[in-house]
Amino acid sequence: MNFLQDSLDLFEGRKTSHMGAHQYVPHAGKRNGKPTSGDRLWAETEEQHNVSSKAMFNAETVLLRQAASKISQFIPQGLPVVDLGPGTVQAFRNKVQPLMQAIQSEQYIPVDESIVFLQDLFHSKDIKEKYSVRPMIDNFFENESPYHEGSALVCSFGSTISNIENPMSGNLPEEALIKGLYRMALAANDGALLVAFDSNQNGENIKEYYRLHALFQLNIFDRMAVELPMKNFDALAFDYEPIWIPASSQLAHTAIVTRNTDFEIGDKSIHLEKGQRLHLKNSYKFETAFFEKACRALQLDILRVWEDDSTSKVYLLRLPPYAASKTLVIPSHSHTERAVA
Repeated sequence: MNFLQDSLDLFEGRKTSHMGAHQYVPHAGKRNGKPTSGDRLWAETEEQHNVSSKAMFNAETVLLRQAASKISQFIPQGLPVVDLGPGTVQAFRNKVQPLMQAIQSEQYIPVDESIVFLQDLFHSKDIKEKYSVRPMIDNFFENESPYHEGSALVCSFGSTISNIENPMSGNLPEEALIKGLYRMALAANDGALLVAFDSNQNGENIKEYYRLHALFQLNIFDRMAVELPMKNFDALAFDYEPIWIPASSQLAHTAIVTRNTDFEIGDKSIHLEKGQRLHLKNSYKFETAFFEKACRALQLDILRVWEDDSTSKVYLLRLPPYAASKTLVIPSHSHTERAVA
């Protein structure tokens, strides 16, 4: 993960929707006198929404507690747990620990690009007393590698699977989702997947939710200002705007340039026009039929689905034997072009 190169790619339009991992990183940036360190803002967001039973964080927690009481019926006891995108220590205690207790697992392998979250988990005294913790720094959306020699239960919570990289489009992200699930399958190494995501299709409701956390989405610009070799860069020249594309269930997190601006980054000169849009990352809201179609494309067995009157869903998936052998050829799909709404 190269923050400088990814930032250049963003400004020069070579890549889109790839900045998500950089948003969680601790840094010394400030905005209007307030610290905007990504890890701090995310922890605040998580804390604010844990109080609401309908919020994504808490609804998912409720479903995962239900899953914990049933999951031992489907998978072997003692499986190591690989946690892709673990988040905060509180998220571990609320979501992962009940599952580990249910299957009597003692090995915990959190995988993330946010070093601060991994450090917090590794140094938490009560976690270390109960479990063998082996944190790993990696981008699991890009790399195809198991994180444990034998089978494991791979967990992907907080709608992490929805952050797949894909351009803004009215086309369903079929290949991107299949590739994301496949890499998770490899991480499980012939084990099982427990995947949670939000399927809310109310675009106005979704946009309202994310606007409440605009500062978190924009904090990468404050980080750029203090960490990267930049001249004449104004982190306040960007406003946050979520874009909902109903045809593809895509929530695109974007930054709008508020004025014409010129600056340097490294040895590159950048000019951005007022109104120009930078696509930072995605938060897809997969519909059930589409998600299950991707599972079928990989021949994943859907062992159990947990859902309630919220829009959160939790899927327990069993991997086919070929997943660990890396012999699967990702299917290529044709798409019907749709206009971006």
